[in-house]
Amino acid sequence: MTNFNDTSFSRRALLASAGIGGLAAWMLPQAASATEAGATPTEKANIEVVKHFISGWTKKSYDASKEMATYLSSPCLVRPVEDKPALTTPAQAATVFIDFMKDGSRVGRVDFHRIFATGPLVVTRRTDVVLVPNKPDAIYEIAGVFLVKDGKIREWIDYNAA
Repeated sequence: MTNFNDTSFSRRALLASAGIGGLAAWMLPQAASATEAGATPTEKANIEVVKHFISGWTKKSYDASKEMATYLSSPCLVRPVEDKPALTTPAQAATVFIDFMKDGSRVGRVDFHRIFATGPLVVTRRTDVVLVPNKPDAIYEIAGVFLVKDGKIREWIDYNAA
């Protein structure tokens, strides 16, 4: 079992993240829009886990603590912003999400442009639209990479795709 507090894991995780990001960048242009067609049952299930996780952000009654605990494994490796340190628990991921939304902002819409899976790896190309009080909407173009094991997201890294 991996020790998430081990500094050697951090180096491996960083290298793996770069590799996964490179794989995602290479695969996104080649992926068909209807990616669930032809996917194995496990890949389809993994896609559904990721879609439900992300789509849940748009609920007006979104409870980050509950949702992160539901969808993320413990331990996990989460980097919702590519240049920030990795988080290793669902509670840490929830805290970052709650802090991001504390000014009353909320995710108003998520548009999936492409989503596909290869084994446990799920890649999304999406636009997240954040509704910010008294300001224009914040629009984020995102490439997200997820590793899904046993129905839970084990790793999640979002990259700025703009």
